Amino acid sequence: MPFLPVIFSVLSAISGLTNGSFDEGLNGWEISSPQYTCKAMHYDGKTVATIIVLPTQEVSFPSIYQILDVAEGDFLEAHAVARHEDFSQGYGAYMCFEFFDADAKRMNYSQSPQLLEKDQWVPVTVRAVAPPGVKSARLLLLMNGFGRAFFDDVTYINTTAEPLARPEGAITLTL
Repeated sequence: MPFLPVIFSVLSAISGLTNGSFDEGLNGWEISSPQYTCKAMHYDGKTVATIIVLPTQEVSFPSIYQILDVAEGDFLEAHAVARHEDFSQGYGAYMCFEFFDADAKRMNYSQSPQLLEKDQWVPVTVRAVAPPGVKSARLLLLMNGFGRAFFDDVTYINTTAEPLARPEGAITLTL
């Protein structure tokens, strides 16, 4: 087997998320759009985060979010269970990472797939690598469209990537 140098090694994983179970309401979470209903409530035997968009409201991207400490090259991963009910005209319930530069301008984002199932809990995952020049990120739980989105059991892992030392001496690659 040829020896191929590895550019980055995973050295540590950090979870910087507060209250992903919503047992403390929305403590630790920010609300992006106060004109929409975003709250913690008891539902289906547990405390969950809820985002409600009424048919009389404009379809937008209401969310709750947390700001994350990240660095260039970090591997971010978030998991949750989500569901949407009475859903129409949009993408529905999903999660997203957004990345911001030093001027607080959004650089890019990565989002979870659309929930195809309605009225049932579905595992949701979003993954991303923090881009060059990043200064901060946000993990968002969103509802796009009319209806109700529910989220619970949110977890977040930031795996920092650090360069390995360069190999010393001659290196031979055999193909």
